[in-house]
Amino acid sequence: MKLNKILKLMPRGKGLKVIDIGCHFGEVTSFLHHRGYNVLGIDIDPKAISIAKRRHKNTKFKAIDVYRIDFSRYDIIIAWGLFEYVYDLRKLMLKLEKEMRPGATIIFSVPNVCSFSKRIKCLFGFNPNRDKTAVSYSFTFKQIGKLIMPLKFEKKEITYIPADCMRNICFPMPRNFSVEIIVKMIK
Repeated sequence: MKLNKILKLMPRGKGLKVIDIGCHFGEVTSFLHHRGYNVLGIDIDPKAISIAKRRHKNTKFKAIDVYRIDFSRYDIIIAWGLFEYVYDLRKLMLKLEKEMRPGATIIFSVPNVCSFSKRIKCLFGFNPNRDKTAVSYSFTFKQIGKLIMPLKFEKKEITYIPADCMRNICFPMPRNFSVEIIVKMIK
């Protein structure tokens, strides 16, 4: 589901250079590589990159801090499940805004704090945020809107991945129960 959603949002064209920031074990990077994109997966964790290189032999990976990357070299930037681990998200967004060339696209996802599964866990007294390494566990649609509103991009689109249990149910506000919030912006 996630990989197909990414593919639907991706611009098409030969020779497009893609960078997958926060690629971890390289699932998204490898998926895009096998669909013809010229993609580099980066992560700050050298152990994760080592695993990615073993799992995906013909795909390019590099262990590097996101702040050391020159984003002007890329047509598409993917950040799937990364932003909840970034200490100063505003700083990173401003770097992307400054360095991305006109026509470049960024696609990112963040977990939705209001997802159906998180609401159920809270209802039964469980902490829905099990990942202790995350800086900001989840976001709301309003928070994401406030984050991207001042950025100078030509097009901004916010969408979502619905919760599995909500896919076939007629629900008044499915986005508020979605698992992930997805943003696509074109410079």
